[in-house]
Amino acid sequence: MDHIVSSLLELEDQYGIKIIYAVEAGSRAWGYESEASDYDVRFIYVNRVQHYLSLQNKRDVIEKALPQVELAGWDIKKALTLLHKSNPSILEWLTEENIYIEHDTVNKIRRLADKSFSPYKVLHHYVRMAKKNIIHLENKPFHHVKDYIHIIRPFLSCLWVSKLQAFPPNRISATLKRTDLSETVREDIECILNLKTQRSVLIDKKRFISLIETMEFDLKRLENMITESFGDHTGNIEEFNELFLEILKDIWNGYGVRLTD
Repeated sequence: MDHIVSSLLELEDQYGIKIIYAVEAGSRAWGYESEASDYDVRFIYVNRVQHYLSLQNKRDVIEKALPQVELAGWDIKKALTLLHKSNPSILEWLTEENIYIEHDTVNKIRRLADKSFSPYKVLHHYVRMAKKNIIHLENKPFHHVKDYIHIIRPFLSCLWVSKLQAFPPNRISATLKRTDLSETVREDIECILNLKTQRSVLIDKKRFISLIETMEFDLKRLENMITESFGDHTGNIEEFNELFLEILKDIWNGYGVRLTD
């Protein structure tokens, strides 16, 4: 963990930014990593005020690959723009687990994310993801464990959102505990999760064909009910604009920059 934080602080110096949040993503966040899994670190950063006053569009992503560590960050303006649309990627980052760096201002971001949450948009995202990953399995006689997990995770997320109208936890095991499933489906999913560290194992497609058929049926049902049950809610953009300016004040007023209301 120390070497990851050190690498993030080096990026601050290199780019003249302030990283306000950094978190583990990918398999380690989802709870099915193996010993060989890389660290997928995602972060949100704030550029200096002058960066946002340019007439030119500037790069809003920073990426760096290190041995067994992948760093990828979004500028706060990009992050808030996507959060306004209930983008699931940024919502997944805002978990309260596996955090490397967190500035106090991140709590304000989380509160606005909760207030502006759109089950409609998130359900559409996870339904599409699960269906796409099911199609990926077609015409393959054998499947890797991770192929199933890449379907199970968005499938369970769909069930969570449709039931609780809240964003699901990242860890699959946590989502599974509060999801209504038949005993057979639950047992099949638990069986797959127990194999999660054995990524080289190939599974005959016939073994879990009933599980796949059940998930396909439920995904179709969910897809049909999204528009009827959930309106396409979008947060108030002015609240996001205000939070953006507030974050600039929080971060840079102590660094020789003064912003006035």
